[in-house]
Amino acid sequence: MRPILSLMLLFATPNFAETFDFPSHVQLRVNNLIYTMDKTGETTKGELYSIAHYLQGAIEAQERVILVQIFSDGEAKEFLIEWMKDFKQDEIKKELKSSFEKALDKKELAEHEKEIASFINFFNQDVKAKDQIKILWMAKGQLQVFYGSDLKGEINSIPFAKAVWKVWLGPKSVVNKSLLIDDYIDIQQSY
Repeated sequence: MRPILSLMLLFATPNFAETFDFPSHVQLRVNNLIYTMDKTGETTKGELYSIAHYLQGAIEAQERVILVQIFSDGEAKEFLIEWMKDFKQDEIKKELKSSFEKALDKKELAEHEKEIASFINFFNQDVKAKDQIKILWMAKGQLQVFYGSDLKGEINSIPFAKAVWKVWLGPKSVVNKSLLIDDYIDIQQSY
């Protein structure tokens, strides 16, 4: 049985350094529980997409803890991707495959070969500029991909969820990973 999921975007605040429209917080409803996630940062991947990262409890966490939480199972996490222009599904799949190959080492690629193929196949439709895709990591390695509010697929694996997060926040990130946590650091420095 799949959990009922709804996302509510709250408190949208623009980032004046870039033209992002990502909200500061998102809420996730799973069954009767509501999870509030705080934006830790946002960046772009060339002219392909903008991406924001959200983490449950980020505002309450200390700076040294945030980096541990990002790769730890338990707290809800989300990547929100907004496409900058129209793309065919084959282009998206090619980009994702390339991103995994850049971000993971050969051993990780071999360990997660089947999961990577399944994950990439969740991206099975064309997108238009401004379309959004959500990648959620819930407790127990529950990884879900949504196009808008439509669930496209789910994989349950803590090691694979960590591998997906490494694409954007790992040592060989395909984006400027420091920008995906800079909102959090700004929040902490204001206290």
